[in-house]
Amino acid sequence: MWRTTFKFTDDYTINYLVFNLSNIFNIFKKQNLEIMGQLYGKYKGSANYATYMIKTKFFNDPSSMKEFFEEGGRDISVLTIRLETYVENVLEEQSEGIAQIFAFDFAKKADYWEIAESMIEHYQEYHCDNCNEEIDDGGSFCGDKCKDEYWLLADHSKG
Repeated sequence: MWRTTFKFTDDYTINYLVFNLSNIFNIFKKQNLEIMGQLYGKYKGSANYATYMIKTKFFNDPSSMKEFFEEGGRDISVLTIRLETYVENVLEEQSEGIAQIFAFDFAKKADYWEIAESMIEHYQEYHCDNCNEEIDDGGSFCGDKCKDEYWLLADHSKG
């Protein structure tokens, strides 16, 4: 086994080594902060990288949004739990072992409340407030009949 000992005799050599080691440390620290910023800081308008990836890979399809709203309505707290449960179920089905552990850990970093908010905003913008049919013009109702029915039910108690 090789054993090396260094003897520094002048202050210049010691200062040079300390300076270079601190530069190397700062480079690693900066790269680590950039990676951590992607996981925990803002990323492309989302709360963090995990939120962005979960939103774009799991919930980018408008047809999947309709399924969530038909079953659970537009209650954000219910939707948040349903989204997180859905992601966990998919990860459980499609991964195993250490990959599953990493996938679950990554998914836990996502802000499901933010995903639910953006889904509700998008859904409200493109669906009738009364019958949930898809609309193209960006209004709140698909027609006058739905608008009248909505306001009639809003003014009277149901049942």
